[in-house]
Amino acid sequence: MGIGDINIGRLVGELVLNKKNWDGELDDTQKGIVKWGNYTVNFMADWAKRFAAAGAAAFVGITIKTAQFEHQVKRTVGVLGGGYDEIKRKAREMGEDTIFSATEAAEAMYNLASAGMDVKETVSAIGPAMRMAQAINTNLSTSTSLLASTMSRFGLGAEQADRI
Repeated sequence: MGIGDINIGRLVGELVLNKKNWDGELDDTQKGIVKWGNYTVNFMADWAKRFAAAGAAAFVGITIKTAQFEHQVKRTVGVLGGGYDEIKRKAREMGEDTIFSATEAAEAMYNLASAGMDVKETVSAIGPAMRMAQAINTNLSTSTSLLASTMSRFGLGAEQADRI
């Protein structure tokens, strides 16, 4: 085929038709990309909301637990008339070293303080009371009550609580 055999009109027509087909395919491709992009954005936004909700729930849970712990420590200190730092430190220590939480330890110290123990005695007796609760598979209210009444009955000081 030589240059003289080329039909310019037909060539232009084919180029125009091919361009229209190509433009249509390009439009379809662009629409697909936009659709995929929208899907991805919506998917990510949905998961971001879920993670944010889970994070907020965890934060609220931690905040509530902290407030409960602080309340129990202050309640115990109220009975003792002081010793905030000692009670708080010992409750946290017991929460780490036993199966019970720091809040439960602070509540158990409240029970010991309510039985008439002072700050030093309460801090000394809480470890044995918590070990007793673990050993006999009971709650801290029962073990602190048993410990305090036994110590009182036999005239034992808090430093001897681990003998019971």
